[in-house]
Formats: sequence, C-alpha cells, structure tokens
Amino acid sequence: MAEIASPRVADSERLRGEPPQHLKIVGPRGVGKTTLLTWMQREAEPEEIVAVRWAHVRGKNSSNTYEALLDEFALELHTKTEGKTSFLKAVMERAQRKPQQTRFRKIMTEHLKLHPVLLLLDEVMHYEKDLLAELLRESHELSSEGWPLALILAGTPALDIHLRDVDATFAQRSKDLFINELSDEAVREALRDPFEQRGVKMTDEALELMAGWTGNYPYFTQIVGEMVWYTKKERTEIDVALVEEAKPAIQKECGYFHASLYEDIRNDGLLRYTHQLVAMIEEPDSSLSPEEAVAKLIAENDGLDEERANEVFLQLLDHGLIWLEGHRRVGKGLSSFFTYFKAQYKAR
Repeated sequence: MAEIASPRVADSERLRGEPPQHLKIVGPRGVGKTTLLTWMQREAEPEEIVAVRWAHVRGKNSSNTYEALLDEFALELHTKTEGKTSFLKAVMERAQRKPQQTRFRKIMTEHLKLHPVLLLLDEVMHYEKDLLAELLRESHELSSEGWPLALILAGTPALDIHLRDVDATFAQRSKDLFINELSDEAVREALRDPFEQRGVKMTDEALELMAGWTGNYPYFTQIVGEMVWYTKKERTEIDVALVEEAKPAIQKECGYFHASLYEDIRNDGLLRYTHQLVAMIEEPDSSLSPEEAVAKLIAENDGLDEERANEVFLQLLDHGLIWLEGHRRVGKGLSSFFTYFKAQYKAR
C-alpha cells in the first residue's frame, strides 16, 4: 500500500517511483484469506487509498461478465468517493456510453487522478477467464504507466493454474504470499491476546487445551476462541473446566465445516478420487508431485483420461483438500479433514 500512496510527479499525477507490484494470496479454504483482505481494506482508509473489494460480481441481475464487473466497479468507486468528488457522477455517466474496452480506463484514470486505488479480488479462481484476462491486462497497463493502482488477488492453490490460463506473465509480475497452517506460537497468541486485551485471564493449561483443538488451522482457531468467549459469560478467568464446557459447541462448529466440505466433494462426484489421493499422500515418506498424482489417478481408474484426471486434481485443489508445498509437492490442505473424510467414507 505504501507504494501507491507515495509522492507523485508534479503536474502529471503519476507516481515518481517504480510501478507498484501486485500480490497473490494463496491458501486452502478457511485459512484467513478473506479476513486478511478485510484487514487490508480497513488499513487503506487512513492512507486515503480507495480499496474496492469483490468476491464475485454482485447484484440481482449481474453475472460474471466484464460488462457487469465494470458496472459494479463504477458504482462502488463512486459510492466510496461521493461527497468528495461530485463531478465523478458525470464521469460515470459518460463512461457508460463508451465501448467496454475504454470504459475501465476512463473510470479508473478519473479516480486515480484524485487518489490511489487498491483492488482486492477474492476467490479469483472462480472468475470467468475472459473477464479476468481483461481486468489484469487493463490494470497492468495503468500501473505500468505510473498510475497509483495495485491489485491483490486471493484464492485457493488452483489460483495459479487459473492465472496461467489467462495471463502467463502475471505470476512473474506479482509477489506471492502463501498461507496454510499457523505456527504453534501464532495459534496461542491468537487465542490468548483477545481475552487479555479485555482483562480476562487465561491459565496455561486452558490455553494448551484450546490450542490442541485448532489443528493450527486459522478458521478453527477463530471458532475455538469464539465458543470459549460465549461460554465464559461474566467470568473473568479462562480455566480448563470452562474450556471443557465450550467443547460441544466447538466440535459442532468444526463438524459443520467438515461436513460442508465433504458434501461439496460428494456432490462433485469426487469421493472415490479423494479416497485414492488421501491414501497416496499418507503413504510413508510420500513426496508426490502433481504430475505423479495425476498419473496414479489415471492408473487406478479405468476410463479416466488425462484431461479428466487433471480436472479432478484441480477441483480438489480448489476445495482445499490438498495443498501444493513449494508448488511441487502435494500435501494435506487440512489435516483434520483427512481423519473426518476417512471415517465418513468408511461408513458409507
């Protein structure tokens, strides 16, 4: 954010320094990508940066088309700046009459003359490829010309493959931030600090018990903290007995997450392939590359061709079941779900 808020060249409204570098945030479901984007959006405000965020194109009559995205974008930017720049309404109206190839540039440049813009795009692996390709191309051109515009893209590990399909050079122009499990220290800090900031003490034994239920997974860390907070009511100390009171609620909430993921995989017809891939990953000393995983799926399933096997692999990446460690080794996206999946699969 500091790059797009840096000084501009006099009389040109362009940045003095190098063009801002874009950022990719990659991680399985539930690791906190959306939470991180929310934090970035909040942090942008004091810097007078207009942060616009999408998960998908929204609106009753909207669909994931470039035209719909431009309409949504123009409305959101205008809403965020209304009261400061009244002339922008006329700009929006004029831009609506322009061909779509020039509308994005027209809308963006009028705003960028006034303030930096940060585009926060969530769940990017679900964007239509034509829409995403156009958005990346237009944005890169503007930032390369020195306009204070930066993109932050977030998604599951399938994001990189989606980007390669639409813009092979984007990965080379962006920084990468990979999020998976939290460290032991980070989990304990995330659980303890919110309580201590509100004057609530926590015993070491209670903290260890809570941390053990998170699996070092950010979403489960959030669930454990919330359920213990709701259980404590007026009490001013968190001990083991109180944490045990919260256990049924914690198990219920985590169970909902596991059940939802299992249902998604079942509905997509991926149960058998998931079972096979879980077994591959859990083999002793497993060091499985994506290519090896696809080849084994083909070998274990009559009639499964390479195209469909690659599609299966990408779907399981998208669900967050698996994770590419260093882009080359297939690992567990969520360890606790492997245990849940095996129990559910066996009980079918």
